Amino acid sequence: MKATKAQQERFDAMLAKAIRDIRALGYEPIGAIEPHVRITGNVLRIGSCKELTGAYLRSSGHPRLRANASPAFRISCSVNAGSDDAEIMDTMYHEVIHTLPGCFSHGDGFQSAAAKVNRAYNARVSTTKVHEVSARSAEMDAYIGRRFKVAERMYRLDDVLHNRPKWSCAVTEEGTGKQYLMRPDTVLAGLV
Repeated sequence: MKATKAQQERFDAMLAKAIRDIRALGYEPIGAIEPHVRITGNVLRIGSCKELTGAYLRSSGHPRLRANASPAFRISCSVNAGSDDAEIMDTMYHEVIHTLPGCFSHGDGFQSAAAKVNRAYNARVSTTKVHEVSARSAEMDAYIGRRFKVAERMYRLDDVLHNRPKWSCAVTEEGTGKQYLMRPDTVLAGLV
């Protein structure tokens, strides 16, 4: 997805703020963070923190920093990360926390840092975007068959999968027929 100059500047400013805020709490990223956010149109993965140098080893499913490694990170964020700047900031905080020592996974270090960020900045950082989703998915049955718009594309809500707390809406993209799973709040925000 090609971001507009205004989008890029907005997302880059939010990333810079997330880095400053986390440093203000006494944390320091273990490597360099690219100053420009990779903006995507992804509806399934709203944010990511990619380590670019191969500094992490994956053993037993847990990432471990290689000895004498100098990691570098690229933060990606979707334009679908939230309906307002506060929700996008939550994603930025989440991804920047992954650059802290012991936080590349969603283990205890990540949870501790997220809790501190949430208290300090009235944020809602979690390992998944599930706040208010369970209640919203229960309301979604009334919207089955309705059309909605996300990132200039039209979709139709096909079904609500109540046993999936995060990505509970089965949707079809109009024109292509491709099927996806989306968050209820994304669907609700785009209803036409």
